[in-house]
Amino acid sequence: MIPSSTAASGAAPDGPVYMLNVLWFAADDGRATYSRYASAAMPLLHRAGARVVEMLVPVADVIGEFGADAVFVVEWPSWEVFERTVGSAEYQDIAKLRERALERSLLVRCARPPAGPLFGALDAGASAAAGSDAADSD
Repeated sequence: MIPSSTAASGAAPDGPVYMLNVLWFAADDGRATYSRYASAAMPLLHRAGARVVEMLVPVADVIGEFGADAVFVVEWPSWEVFERTVGSAEYQDIAKLRERALERSLLVRCARPPAGPLFGALDAGASAAAGSDAADSD
């Protein structure tokens, strides 16, 4: 289960929440088991108004050691919707598949940065990318 007080602290209570998922699959059939979990979980996410906004497969560790099998971001309408969904009996029934599928995982609550300079030139690139995402969804 998700520790609410830790994950919710310091973040705005309303508005979208972005959950960064980093996965290391279990050696035997982790990828196949995770695929079964994802197939069962996606209808719950869609009903909750959540969506996968980015899915990436790490190719090589350039600086440091990472070695994850998959990285993706899920946008949730709010923290409350996320908590309600993962706390539901329906989700808990399928969460066992996720646990069996993974050797290790990270789940990180993220938010869009506030307006203004955060990382200098990186901000301009992020703003341009966000604009192209919006244009693509029209």
